[in-house]
Amino acid sequence: IRSGAVPMNAAQQQYFASLGTLDLLTTACLSLITLSGVVQLFRLKRGAIALLIGALVINVVFTLVHVLRTNFAEAVGGAGAIGMIVGWGILLAVIIYARGLADRGTLT
Repeated sequence: IRSGAVPMNAAQQQYFASLGTLDLLTTACLSLITLSGVVQLFRLKRGAIALLIGALVINVVFTLVHVLRTNFAEAVGGAGAIGMIVGWGILLAVIIYARGLADRGTLT
């Protein structure tokens, strides 16, 4: 994105220019938490639930912060917002599935 290989409109350019080191570190940490939760779920470990819930909460809070302090909504647009909400719904479905596995004793 920063190399210019992906075409962006003015709002998107402004949004990406506003991202700082903390934003990038938070995104990297969020990715690691989510990946850890998925790996734990594949390993049938109960800790997957807490990791995935944590990832969802951090993602929603992080997004709300960006909505309030940047032009995030303008940069993402309606289709991007719908995709983001669908992604949250999928993660929530995975969490519900994992809780069901835990209730049945499948997760250790």
